[in-house]
This record gives sequence, structure tokens and C-alpha cells, in this order.
Amino acid sequence: MRAHGWYAPFALLILTGCLAPIAGERSRPAPTDIFSSAVAPSFTATLEPAALPTPTPTPPTPTATSAPLLSADETFPLPPEPLQAPSTAPEAAIQILAPGPMSSVRSPIRLRGYLVPGYKNRVHVELIGEDGRLLGRHLLYVYTSQRLAYFALEIPFEIKGVSQLARLQVSTEDEAGRTKALSAVRLLLLSSGYEDINPPGDLKERCVLLTPAPGETIHGGVVLVTGYARPLDDLPLILELLGDQGQAIVSRLASLPPAEANGYSPFAVEMPYHVSEPLPVQLVVRQLDGRIGGTMYLYSQEITLAP
Repeated sequence: MRAHGWYAPFALLILTGCLAPIAGERSRPAPTDIFSSAVAPSFTATLEPAALPTPTPTPPTPTATSAPLLSADETFPLPPEPLQAPSTAPEAAIQILAPGPMSSVRSPIRLRGYLVPGYKNRVHVELIGEDGRLLGRHLLYVYTSQRLAYFALEIPFEIKGVSQLARLQVSTEDEAGRTKALSAVRLLLLSSGYEDINPPGDLKERCVLLTPAPGETIHGGVVLVTGYARPLDDLPLILELLGDQGQAIVSRLASLPPAEANGYSPFAVEMPYHVSEPLPVQLVVRQLDGRIGGTMYLYSQEITLAP
């Protein structure tokens, strides 16, 4: 492992807004005019013959050398100097208010919450059964003049048998079509009987990065990712650097030590890369669902890799 000359900047990075509190109160009543539900419209286009333009040379797109993906050996010990734990974590980019984790629900599921809208205000909602089968998919458009938008949706479903475990997930995308944020809850779907709706639990962000800062340009061929995470279970974190097409340039695992008093566990991972010129990438931290295939939580931010 490299020499750890990076400890000193942690305090500075924290002060630059890594853990800035979110403005606004979440306890305000749900407005009725800041969200709408819609399915993407379908249309037919007629193509007319047109003269082909003369091709012009275009400069090559910066690329990065791919690294091997997901090796259990690619974990790194924490630095000898302890990381500075966050005093308070920011509110999550996606907050599912109801139904809470492991609620027992009948059709339709009455979903509601707050979130930071994605590209073009789109929000994706999916219900996935315990066998991995897609039970429902919905597209919402949410609008707000504030950071967080309220959303609500009724999700009908049909199951075979009396009950079935499922995952209800809400996600947003960035301009490149990559998942920007994802949050999910496991539910017990009922064909009949009484519902039991649990409270939402902690609505703070599960991942708090100390380094790198959002939008930071990294030099030297190694991205040092440090921070705290509030894990869903004992599965490791997956850290990835994704290109503009969603391709994984580098992928690493981070095993988490026991959580501290505030429920968060520290982690530190080095992510080596090689580029010939500056390359914008998406840094992703996510955790898989240990019961149903797929991702249970995802956090991301944009950085730039430089030679």
C-alpha cells in the first residue's frame, strides 16, 4: 500500500462541504402540485431520405485502461490515524417514507417519499419478487423549486400464494443514463390479510465520503476513497469508477469493520487508474441485496481523472 501522506487534508475536505447540511425541513406537508405520475409516451416517427453529410474527423474520446473487476483480495486496511467520523450525515438523496422496511402490504402499495430529482426530473420505481422476477415498473416525473421533491405512487401487484418477499426500489439517473442514486426496502407482499406498515427508520445518507470531494480532479494515478458507511448487512461495499457509457473502469471491494456508536463504519480504498488526458467519471459506492439479486443501495458523485 502507498505511503499515507493524505491524512492531513481530511479536515479541510470535510469543511469544503462533504457533510453540508441540507436546507429545508422535511416535516412540511406533502404539496399536491409538485409531482406528477406519467408513463413515457410512445410515438411513431416517419424518416425522410436526406443527403448524407460529408464526414469530418472527430478527436478521440479520452479513455482509461480497464482494471480487473471485483476481487476479494482488493481491500485495503484503514490508515493508522483514525478517520474523522461525521457528526451528522446529510439527508439521503432518496427517502422512502412509506412503506418502511419489512412492511406487510396488500395491492396496491402506497409509496411516498422525498428525493432529489434525476435528469429531466425522471424517477424509476421497480418492484422485484424474491425470485428476481419484475413485478412492476413505473416512471415518475417530479418537479420542485427546492432540493427535495415529494413523490407518491400506488403500485398494484399480483402474486401466487399467500405471501412473497419483494424489494421495492426507487432510483434516479444522470445525463449519461447511469444510476445516480438508489434506495430500496424489502417488503412482504400479501394476497390477503391485514397490512402492517412499519416506520421508515433512519433517513440519513448511508454513505458519507471524506475523499475525494465532489467534482475534484484527481492526479497521480490513484483515487483514494475514504469515508463512512451505514451498511444494510455484512456484505462488503462495491466501489466503482464508471465511464460515460456506464462501463466499469475500476472496481474494488471494501469490507467494513464493526460500526461505531453512530451506526457508521469507516473504510479506505485505493483505486488505481491510467489515463492520458483528463477523463470525467462517476464514482459509485453501492451494496448488494443479500436476499434478492440486485443492488439495495447506491450513492454516486462526479470526479475527474487526470494523468
